[in-house]
Amino acid sequence: MALYLLLCEDGNGESDVLTVWFLHNEVSEMMISASDNMFVSENQEASRVRVIMADKDFMEHEAFSGAFPDANTHICFFHTLCMFHCEINAEKLAITAAQHDKCLEFLQRLTYCLSDQQYMTIYNDFILAVSTPVLQYSNRKWHDICTNGTLILEILQTIA
Repeated sequence: MALYLLLCEDGNGESDVLTVWFLHNEVSEMMISASDNMFVSENQEASRVRVIMADKDFMEHEAFSGAFPDANTHICFFHTLCMFHCEINAEKLAITAAQHDKCLEFLQRLTYCLSDQQYMTIYNDFILAVSTPVLQYSNRKWHDICTNGTLILEILQTIA
């Protein structure tokens, strides 16, 4: 069972709870229905939502994009870095502790790039420094998202 908590954050970083719901299954149709029926249809100001922060769950992106077509959906840095920490490890990718730390350092630097050029410079160094399994994981799960506009730059432009 998943808990969803929608918050509204103002320019000072303070937030108010807009809605809370529990979903028995995290399937796209159920999330879309919850977004539409429990928030959008009951909230006259729903069309003013401009930015949505979510984790890397693509079903969430699909659901919220459908419910809030004018909003930009972004990936939460905290969830991104937590996912890196969980997925880049010795057991899953056959790397040493030192390689693990080096990979996480590169991935954090990539996450906080301020331009596509900076991202590609660090990414090219990353390619040369990490093992093949780490590179394959990164390319399969993250590279396309990041090169589709760097994460932090895209958020800064949306807020500005």
